[in-house]
Amino acid sequence: MDIIDTRVDLGFTAMVTTLTPFSNVPNAHGEHVFTDISKFEPNEAYFEHVDSLLDQLEFRGIAVYLVALWWNQVNAERYAPSPPRT
Repeated sequence: MDIIDTRVDLGFTAMVTTLTPFSNVPNAHGEHVFTDISKFEPNEAYFEHVDSLLDQLEFRGIAVYLVALWWNQVNAERYAPSPPRT
């Protein structure tokens, strides 16, 4: 986790991150957040990896503030910003 080591070396003690990616991309182990996104059925393997990463961050003394899911990730097309008025 080079990026975390770098942050620790620079004196950072906290991090804000999302629990889920902005699109349906897999994590480093090829796992997706949900096994069935239409039902928001969580993928256990994905969250086991998240637990492992959070343990590593805690070990390095980093406080983590998680955003579980941005609202626009639920239905990006429906909640996309309106085009500017001309």
